[in-house]
Amino acid sequence: MPILRIEHAVPDFSGWKRAFDSDPADRKGSGVRRYHVMRSVEDPNYVMIDLEFDSLEDAEGLLAKMRRVWSGDGQRVMRNPQARIVDTVEVIELWGLSLASRRPPKRQVACGLVSAAGWGLRVASVIPTPTMRAIVPIRTDAGSGRWMRSAWSSE
Repeated sequence: MPILRIEHAVPDFSGWKRAFDSDPADRKGSGVRRYHVMRSVEDPNYVMIDLEFDSLEDAEGLLAKMRRVWSGDGQRVMRNPQARIVDTVEVIELWGLSLASRRPPKRQVACGLVSAAGWGLRVASVIPTPTMRAIVPIRTDAGSGRWMRSAWSSE
């Protein structure tokens, strides 16, 4: 999934946010599936935007539109834009140290495939089953994980 990563300084975040929300490049019409707006913790006037696309062509098209915005009215609300198109290689969520002690809430299907790479790595795939079975890793002496099937009660 191609992601257009844009980052730049803004003289005033609220002014920039109003301009961003006015959507001068038509994000949805340009093929954006989802986007994330982030601010630097150290400098709240520095923003980063990740825009996700289904195709590289859509990402390149929006980047071309953004370059036109940046050379025009966009100069009033941002400084020194940098952009690059990247591709997602891997997404992993870390749950914590002990999945074996975690139990889902009552009457909720909470199953999924879990990586054997170590404690708490979870793949986003969810496979609900009637008996609420899941695969969870347990730690071996060598520090790596191995697969273990467990059953959780729904009661």
